[in-house]
Amino acid sequence: MEIIILSFVALAVMRVVQKVCSKKVSNAVVGRTFFHYGGYYNLLSALFALITLCIVGFDGFDLPTVLCALGTAVFMAIELFTGIEALKGCSLIVSQMFGVGALFIPCIVGIFLFDEPMSLWQWLGLALFVVAMYFMIAPSKDKKMEEKPKQKIALKTTFMLVIGLLASGMVMVVQKVFAVRVPEGNVATYSFLMFGLNALILYVCYFISAFIKKEKKPKTLDREQAAQGERIQSLPKVLLVCGAFLALAVFAINQLVTTMGKTVSSAVLFTVSNAISIVITLLVGALYYKEKITWKNIIGIVLCVGALLIINLL
Repeated sequence: MEIIILSFVALAVMRVVQKVCSKKVSNAVVGRTFFHYGGYYNLLSALFALITLCIVGFDGFDLPTVLCALGTAVFMAIELFTGIEALKGCSLIVSQMFGVGALFIPCIVGIFLFDEPMSLWQWLGLALFVVAMYFMIAPSKDKKMEEKPKQKIALKTTFMLVIGLLASGMVMVVQKVFAVRVPEGNVATYSFLMFGLNALILYVCYFISAFIKKEKKPKTLDREQAAQGERIQSLPKVLLVCGAFLALAVFAINQLVTTMGKTVSSAVLFTVSNAISIVITLLVGALYYKEKITWKNIIGIVLCVGALLIINLL
């Protein structure tokens, strides 16, 4: 029991690191840089998984593991893109609350795929999260958003948040599929393949975007300028540093979630970890990014804690 509690705490902290790093680089990751940055930190995550493989042993390279890794990689690439784009127009806590909304996907899918029926109390607990999302999102405004046309930014940000919610939910589903359908599978192997495939997808997109950009360039550009556009540009220091921390965070999240998914139900696993990280994220946003905490935020936290108690105790 103590190991599970410590795993939940570590998972929540890693989710906060993930959100903070994404917020930090959200305005620096534009255009092709997004693919380069994503490929960079996924390669580092694959390196962490490779180090783990050296410790636990190289096994588990079977077809189910490869398919699960590929599915997770695709959804994680979508989640990365939409998450960074959404953070350009919303606060850290708003992004976190939409991440909580993704809980419904594995919980519903778990009923049919993993034989994890949910009680009425658990559904009521999840419903409390929806109410909590309202209290968290309603007052979220910042100067950057007020200086731009509100309707255009709101529509784009909302779209990115919803797509990110769906992608995040599917990441959880595939992680649970691997944990349940491949119970003897090597989690480190799954992580290594997943992050490696994700990096490959992102760098393929990087070079495709470079080709498209090259075709659109005026023919008056000299050879030096053209060659510079085709090369992989070095990342700024802030992206290198944040990418390293993000790589460690997403690797740890995947290891913890996949390992715990073998013994912990979807409703408990994803709800508890997100509930803890919501509180921590709110504090980080207030202290580090100067995001104002209102009475509605406090109500949202109380509702999250209440939902947590209902889901796990009733």
